[in-house]
Amino acid sequence: MRYLFLVLLPSFSYAMINTHEAQFAQREFDEKYFEINHDFDKLRHILLHLVKTTGKMAAYCEIKEQEKRTRSFAIDR
Repeated sequence: MRYLFLVLLPSFSYAMINTHEAQFAQREFDEKYFEINHDFDKLRHILLHLVKTTGKMAAYCEIKEQEKRTRSFAIDR
């Protein structure tokens, strides 16, 4: 979530602020723009997105591995 804030407001990412100010700004941003902001619910939500992304990457890797095997099989013949 920390990176999402910085991506949405690129000028903020270049500002010189301390950790406490950044955490405060992040909390305000989350409260304003996200419905899931509390402890376990937020953690669960983030983990679901990570698992979904990991699954997509695994599917992509599997396709690429299958292409390699198919190409090497055709060359060996």
